Amino acid sequence: MSTFNVNVKSIRNKINVQINASDVASSSDTDNNVETTRPTKKMKKTTIMPDENDKVLVGFEKSVASMIKKHAHTIYEGKSYHKLNDSQKNSISNAFNSILDLTDNDTNDDSQRSLFTDSQWLDLKRLMSKQKTWTPLDNAIQKKLKIIETLAVKDIQAAYRKCLESQITYAMTENETYFEIYAFLLKILHEKSAILNSASKEKFLEGDYVITLWSRILSAIFEDKSHNLFCKWGDTVPEESSAAKKQDINATTVIGDKINLRVCTSSPSGKIIDLLSVEFAKDSSSGKFFADHRKVLREAKVNADRFYRSPFLNSKIKKNTRGHCIQIAGPVGQMLEVALVDNGLYAASHLGSLRLPSTQMDLRYLRTLLERLLTVKNILLTQKRYYELIEHSEQAAKKSIESKLNMDSSPHSPSSPTSSPSSLSSSSTTNKYMSWVRATWFPPSTKKDTKYSGVWHESLFSPPK
Repeated sequence: MSTFNVNVKSIRNKINVQINASDVASSSDTDNNVETTRPTKKMKKTTIMPDENDKVLVGFEKSVASMIKKHAHTIYEGKSYHKLNDSQKNSISNAFNSILDLTDNDTNDDSQRSLFTDSQWLDLKRLMSKQKTWTPLDNAIQKKLKIIETLAVKDIQAAYRKCLESQITYAMTENETYFEIYAFLLKILHEKSAILNSASKEKFLEGDYVITLWSRILSAIFEDKSHNLFCKWGDTVPEESSAAKKQDINATTVIGDKINLRVCTSSPSGKIIDLLSVEFAKDSSSGKFFADHRKVLREAKVNADRFYRSPFLNSKIKKNTRGHCIQIAGPVGQMLEVALVDNGLYAASHLGSLRLPSTQMDLRYLRTLLERLLTVKNILLTQKRYYELIEHSEQAAKKSIESKLNMDSSPHSPSSPTSSPSSLSSSSTTNKYMSWVRATWFPPSTKKDTKYSGVWHESLFSPPK
């Protein structure tokens, strides 16, 4: 059951001036992170960038990963990152992270989309974007919510009271969450509807949307002690992000991406495991929005790589594994996913839109939003179990009698964790995904930003060591 009561003062203190300042920050500020020196380690320099190892699709002269990486290399060479426009930064950041961004349909010459014909782009989306099936809400719950939606059109206060009645009925159960969120939104519509209306003359900052709207809704969904899920608000840095950046940058002080909201779990050993990254902006027209987009895709890749790199998950699990992220601009948002689809190639896809109702007339949009958020929550819970499986298997392998004696398992012994067909595998298909993984690239800080001389990290074309 989720915990809906949110300490708004605590969240406000964590978000503090950083969020409000980000409304006027440039994309270069968002891409900036602290480091003591920029030179990347284990780099390679050549006048010709090699081809990647993903397959060449029918109708293509080169592989997709080869195309986007060479395109980014050409755009970047001889230029400083923070002097580039957002389209150029998008192509460079995504390609140097081996990501084809299928959510960006910009056709200007600097974009990834410009490399492909219309038919090729559609084919790539069909091939690499997995169609999402949303888990419908319980029929009994949907029926009650529809009654509230109909009632709200004529009498918003009566609809609000109906929500409170249902909260009492479902008190301290998982179903209470639906009516808590409906009651909250009805109250916002009654008292502060301008914040939900994109056409409103009243100006709102990023922090207004976070504190007034999204913190209440997202905490209600993802703050769930019974399932060991929790939220970290206010520009905190995932440990895995810093570790990935340390592989990319030779620096004594390395700080990964600062994330507005992280949905996490704690493993049996006490590790904090990031499952979902969320970034907020006041609208979709600012440079921060595009910098946020690059950041959440990068962090979704980092989170997914934890599973792709593991020798203890079988190929079926890895094939269906995605890294997830949410990007929000004002009262609307989008859900994205990043998947490892071929050797040295990830694909970023649009999973679904998030839209809050602007009036009580379209309260039904809230039902769709809940359906989508709860579907993603269930995916995160599955990934939580996968990580528990990985951690258990790692420890079991270290403590096994065979490993102590440097022996192979007996063929007459029960299946070991590394050979269980239901969960784990050391087969070539599992190793395939491990060899497909590529390093994570982080943009230089503004202080250490120098012209790119055509030198790239060796793990741009091979698994990181």
